[in-house]
Amino acid sequence: MNKKFKLNEIEGIFGGRHLSKNQTNSSGKYLYLTPRHVQDKKISSLKDKDRFVDEETFKRKDYFEKFLLKPGDILVSTIFPKRKVYQIKKNDPKCFAGNNWIILRTKINDYLRDYLSVTEFYKNFELQCEK
Repeated sequence: MNKKFKLNEIEGIFGGRHLSKNQTNSSGKYLYLTPRHVQDKKISSLKDKDRFVDEETFKRKDYFEKFLLKPGDILVSTIFPKRKVYQIKKNDPKCFAGNNWIILRTKINDYLRDYLSVTEFYKNFELQCEK
């Protein structure tokens, strides 16, 4: 890890998007991701409770795409006493970030992946998120 991370390389830190039940479906292209989906450091189905969203829900495509999660995005839950921290992987299902997430997106997500793969750094990051 000899790359240096600079604040100007952060594309954004923003909250996920709340969608009403009318804006989601029981099937679709993008899983409406909630913190409950993250179990044992992976994204798991909630069986019959999963909700999905499609592009047709939004008038502006660029606004919709902002909330589509990309490999390397780091998610921090805004609910539960112990925050969940998860980094989107290439093999994860296509997801749309629900409103109970804070998304950290950078231009060099590999750096953050390497940083968070070190247990000591990950625990420190979790602690800072809880504060």
